[in-house]
Amino acid sequence: MLGCIVVFINSCNSLISVKFGTHKLRSTTMAEIEQNGLGDADFIEITDAYLPGKFIHAPGTKKEDGGLIIYPILSESQFQEFEAGKKAKTPVMAWTDTFEWDCLKEKNCAPKGKTNLKGVIRAIFPEKDKSSEFSNEFQLASPPVFMEVGRAPTAWYIHLLFMLLTAGSVLVIEVWRLKRGKVNE
Repeated sequence: MLGCIVVFINSCNSLISVKFGTHKLRSTTMAEIEQNGLGDADFIEITDAYLPGKFIHAPGTKKEDGGLIIYPILSESQFQEFEAGKKAKTPVMAWTDTFEWDCLKEKNCAPKGKTNLKGVIRAIFPEKDKSSEFSNEFQLASPPVFMEVGRAPTAWYIHLLFMLLTAGSVLVIEVWRLKRGKVNE
């Protein structure tokens, strides 16, 4: 019963958040992120991200797990500093578990240059967080902010389905409990 209530409340919160809150897509620039941070945004599109061409492959922990590609996201000014050989600041690190294996051989999983990125602000499992390997070339945020590129929040209708299923489960449990109480009398 308690589990149903927790799932119902969480789904209700997420359903509202998809339409009006932190799960609603917010478009921003790296300059705005450097100046103001991300705030409470969970789902963002960065319209002027610069990739320095550097990435790390964090191998999977299971045989069928291909691992992650992790790479820094820079503003135009930080990209120019990186190109000049200086240590660039990166407020956001990107990661994805969807990549072509050929990019590892060709070393182009995060091609250098300007791009648009869309994804969810979401931490990496600690055992796969290899972002500290960038500390010689980049000044990382502390704690690092991670963006899972190519992912969107769970759709509103999935949250609605969870709410209906848990509400129905609570109803069934209560009817069963009441019927069982009458039998015992």
